[in-house]
Amino acid sequence: MKYILYLFASLSFGLGFLGIFLPLIPTVPLFLLGIFLLAKVSRKNVVRIKKVPLIGKRIYRILKEYSRKRRAEQRI
Repeated sequence: MKYILYLFASLSFGLGFLGIFLPLIPTVPLFLLGIFLLAKVSRKNVVRIKKVPLIGKRIYRILKEYSRKRRAEQRI
């Protein structure tokens, strides 16, 4: 499962990078999907995401809120 998520994350980043040059491919949603997939793989990746300048803390806050909501739903 871990390798599949890494594969989809790298595919998402690759398509996002390609979207910089091709206007038909959405860039930001693909980058956000890649970040989300990397965060699901391991906690090391979450720490790396948090250290990204400018947007790391904002994305970390969103990921933390999502995981908190998901844990609350699993308890019910």
